[in-house]
Amino acid sequence: MPASRIEIINNKNKTELKHNDVKSIILIFMVAVYPLLVIPGPLDYFRGPRYVVLAIVSMIALGLMINNKIKMDKLICYHLLLFTLFLIISTFFADDFSMAWMGNKWRFTGLSTYLFCFILFAISSSQPHPERLFKPLIIGAVIASFVGIFQYLGINIVPHEYFDINYVITYSTMGNPNWFGAYMVFVLPAAILYFIEEEKWIWLISAAIIYTGLLVSLTRGVWLVFFVVFLVITATLFINKNLNKSFFAITVALIICTLVIIPVNDWMLIKRVITISSDVASSASIVDESLEAADSVFERMFIWKKTVKIIKDNPIVGIGLDHLRIEMPNGRIEDKAHNLYLEVAVASGLFTLIFYLLFLSNFMRRQQTKTGFTYLIMIITYLLQGLFNNDIVQLMPVFWIVLGLSIAKSRYPKTDLSAHKSEGTSIDISIEDYEKPNSRLVSWFTFVILTAILIFIVTIIFWFYYPAEKTIIIPGEGTYSGQVRGSIYHGYGSWKSLSGVLYEGDFRRGHFEGYGNLTFSNGSKYIGYFKEGYFHGEGKLVFPDGSVQQGFWDMGRLNEKY
Repeated sequence: MPASRIEIINNKNKTELKHNDVKSIILIFMVAVYPLLVIPGPLDYFRGPRYVVLAIVSMIALGLMINNKIKMDKLICYHLLLFTLFLIISTFFADDFSMAWMGNKWRFTGLSTYLFCFILFAISSSQPHPERLFKPLIIGAVIASFVGIFQYLGINIVPHEYFDINYVITYSTMGNPNWFGAYMVFVLPAAILYFIEEEKWIWLISAAIIYTGLLVSLTRGVWLVFFVVFLVITATLFINKNLNKSFFAITVALIICTLVIIPVNDWMLIKRVITISSDVASSASIVDESLEAADSVFERMFIWKKTVKIIKDNPIVGIGLDHLRIEMPNGRIEDKAHNLYLEVAVASGLFTLIFYLLFLSNFMRRQQTKTGFTYLIMIITYLLQGLFNNDIVQLMPVFWIVLGLSIAKSRYPKTDLSAHKSEGTSIDISIEDYEKPNSRLVSWFTFVILTAILIFIVTIIFWFYYPAEKTIIIPGEGTYSGQVRGSIYHGYGSWKSLSGVLYEGDFRRGHFEGYGNLTFSNGSKYIGYFKEGYFHGEGKLVFPDGSVQQGFWDMGRLNEKY
């Protein structure tokens, strides 16, 4: 080969190595430092500053992409493009384009945030050594966990613009206990598997610290997610005959952490666990939207019900990213569905959700390396916690980077830089043998996860919208007999109060709505149409003395007599 040709190749290789170095720096920053950023300012402390940082870093990454071709599986590209297309369509149909583009000022999860994450996904998918991101990823989570643990102990070094820090709340650098718990449960499987692989005590301590952070978040949904994921890890290691001393060491460490943290803060951890059954019971008895929210289980059920109704009314393009507004019974406004999949559907339509799930299905494949298996478990964990949480700008980029790294690992399963030199080139390449784990169990589990997500969405819609016959007795109030959707009066039924009021007719979303007969305790009777519990439309009100008011009613007032 001519010397000039060799020099050109060497220069090209040097340029590629420099670009890879910059990409590595970007990715290390995003997985280790980005989740820790708390910058007080006009854009709030936790979300706005991160959005600005994400935009800047993504633009730098985009510049690197322009000069380097990034290869990707065609099916993944097609699904991602279709997902992006429907996000864009939804954005253009949104009532407030700027909000759909950037997100509302409390969330910053608009279309631009997705596009920034797609860029990071692309550059992470081209990394030949994704296993090198484990250490910074775990270290960042350890630091965040320390912050949360100190908050649980009453020592808060991170300011918050809303929460009163005079009582116990562990939001760490995420700004919210639920988000902090989501961050911890997302990284914890990586810390556990990394220790089992490396067998170094520093990673055992790291996993224990992250686990403690998960506990003190007091977020029950992610506790359940970790329990399920840990069972999957245990079963997979058992099948592969890898239940060694490292696994038992990490198990003992987690048990010790649990026992140590239980009595802290007047046994708050135990109290939080005990409330699960009572919350589920209270949520199962929801019959009237005017009841006060008891706890998060009730609130989520209420939010999901409202969200499904909005999806039904806007199934194609949704209402726009970050446009959701749900008034809670206590008057508070909720702007998220508290479910990743319902949030995608309500914001950008059912087609967007379908292509999002198809895109994610590409990552639910059998992994041929331990590193790939670790990233797969992290992805599964994120998708499971998405049943209880929504995407947040604090964690979204890290998740999309992990998606990209899982592809990189499948593309470069046996390459690594080392001291082995190939003559005539400046790139050092060697072959590293990886043990291929038997991940058939994980493959089945990931299939079950995606199926469960689809069943969950269908069940929620079916539960809230398919009428069923039920008799509901409300102590101290009365009895309802008739059709319900979920636990809400909806369809034809009758309501008899203890005071003697009797209604027979149509119900909509818990209210008298449609045509019906209402008899009051004093003997007065209304026959006609209702809306939201009021006389509305054509109707006749007959008083006990025989006098009649008949005509067209407007929300309880007689507008026109005839």
